[in-house]
Amino acid sequence: GRLVSSLSKYKESHALLRQENVQLKKLVEETRGSLFLLKNEKIRVKELMTQLENIKKDNSELEGKVNSLKESEKELNTRLLEKKKNKEERLALEVKIVENLGKLLQQEKEGFESLYLKEANAHKQLKEKLEQQRKKNKMLVARLEKQKSVT
Repeated sequence: GRLVSSLSKYKESHALLRQENVQLKKLVEETRGSLFLLKNEKIRVKELMTQLENIKKDNSELEGKVNSLKESEKELNTRLLEKKKNKEERLALEVKIVENLGKLLQQEKEGFESLYLKEANAHKQLKEKLEQQRKKNKMLVARLEKQKSVT
């Protein structure tokens, strides 16, 4: 009688353990899936960082060109001012210099604003994806803890 009862309890325990094993395997697969997604996100972040570095390099090159143009413009204006002694002509040249510098500064400002918006957008996207991954991880941890407390 005891042997039958013990055998019955053993079979019940064994069935429960199999069910738990199946659930744990599902959780492991979900975790692997999340890790795979996280790995892909890390790759995407690296790609975005590379793009950002390229944008910074391009921006640096453009700044060098702008500075070179400014220097050339200064030299040209200096030569023109030396040739032209008339005060009205000097004034007209100075106005052109200021206008050109204003345009260059506006272009630089727009370039920096564009770069800032791209960086801010990339940062926002990364932050949102990180938050989503954190939520998924919290749910997985909660499931695992719940599963652990059941056992």
